[in-house]
Amino acid sequence: FKIARFFLFDTLGIRLRSYSWYRKLQHADKKKIAYTIGITRLLPQVSFDLVSYAAGLTPISASAFAIATFLGMIPIVALLSFFGALLKPYEMLMLGVLAIAFVLSVMLWSVKGKKKMRY
Repeated sequence: FKIARFFLFDTLGIRLRSYSWYRKLQHADKKKIAYTIGITRLLPQVSFDLVSYAAGLTPISASAFAIATFLGMIPIVALLSFFGALLKPYEMLMLGVLAIAFVLSVMLWSVKGKKKMRY
């Protein structure tokens, strides 16, 4: 957010002024922008960094951005913590399975590499 606000706001803002969507965004209600940021934090398909950079190009304050980000992240953090706590008793089993999968993938990768070298 701060990178876009301090380094890109002037230079990129001049280039984007020719677009109507950017002019609308500059005059948009700050509450709507904060609400949109909070909603995008719930969506794993939307890039966290891209939303932060885009928010830096809007007139929203840093504190409103931080609050919207914090509130938008609460549900996913709660879910991850809950399911992480459920999996805690199986921690060693999961690490063992991951270690076996890693070793098998390295072995498969090395076998494929040797086959390509023969040609």
